[in-house]
Amino acid sequence: MWQSKAVLFGAVTLILLTGCLNGVVGDNGDNGLEAEGEATVGVAVGMDAETQQSITDDLNQSDQELLQQAQMAQFGEAELSEDEMERAEELQQELEQAQQEALDEILGDFEGQIDASETLQVEDSIEAGGESLYLVSGNAGELIGLLDVQGAEAIVSENQYQQILEQQQAQQQMPAPEGGQPAPQP
Repeated sequence: MWQSKAVLFGAVTLILLTGCLNGVVGDNGDNGLEAEGEATVGVAVGMDAETQQSITDDLNQSDQELLQQAQMAQFGEAELSEDEMERAEELQQELEQAQQEALDEILGDFEGQIDASETLQVEDSIEAGGESLYLVSGNAGELIGLLDVQGAEAIVSENQYQQILEQQQAQQQMPAPEGGQPAPQP
């Protein structure tokens, strides 16, 4: 987990160096970075692999094996009895519910961190790929500090946030084919 935080720190530093956080890069002659000024960025928040694994680990070994067999059965690689299929469906629902509860807790903690701040404010948010992407404005130093909040996975520029929002809106406007599912993106 510390490695992913180090990678994210490197990405944030790159963002700072390229000027995505307007007014954050110091020009005081020492070429150092200042975490001062105001900025608006997108913050991706979701459930990390460690949390997902801990939810799966809560299942006993036989239930984990049954779920794996059910997945294989979907591709014709295994056969399950009707009772086993019903039990696998129940387990899958329980697993999805536990994941949703964990994600709701992570998102609540993140939003609570912003609410507790005097300088940070959520301007907008969208759901993208099983994560939430928040457009947050405020003190640049506090924005960087959001990476310490559980579930905060990345910081992107305001422009990148807007591009994701536009892509999502374009997908929603595409007519669904006869099967009722949205058309795939090229």
